[in-house]
Amino acid sequence: MAKLHDYETWFDKGMAFQESSQHEEALACFQKAIELKSDFIPAWVYQGMSLEQLQRHDEALALFDTAIHANPDVTDLWYNKGATLCTLERYEEALACFDKVLEINPNDAIAQTTRSLTIATLKSIN
Repeated sequence: MAKLHDYETWFDKGMAFQESSQHEEALACFQKAIELKSDFIPAWVYQGMSLEQLQRHDEALALFDTAIHANPDVTDLWYNKGATLCTLERYEEALACFDKVLEINPNDAIAQTTRSLTIATLKSIN
C-alpha cells in the first residue's frame, strides 16, 4: 500500500530530474505522482513541461487539455498550453489561452506580458 505522501516524493524526484535536464526521467516521475494522486496539479503542469522539453508537443497539448477539462480554473495549465501553442506557432490559439489566464486572474503579469508579445508576433507576421 502506498504511503499518503508518496506522490510528493515522486514529484520531488521529477523536479530534480527536470532541473538537471533529464526530461524522460522527470516525465516518468511526474506520471507516477499523478497515478498516486490524480488531482495533484503541479505534477500535471510539469509533466506537460517535460513533454514540451522532449519536443513532444502534441502529447503536451493533449495532457494540458485533459488537465484543463478536470481543472478549468488553474491558470498554470492554461498558460503552459498557450506557451506550447506558441512553440508550434499557433499564435491565435495561444492568445485564447492567455486571455483565459487573464479572465481567471486579471493581475497575472506574466500572462499579460506573454499576451502582448504574442499579439506583437501576430502583427509582425500578418
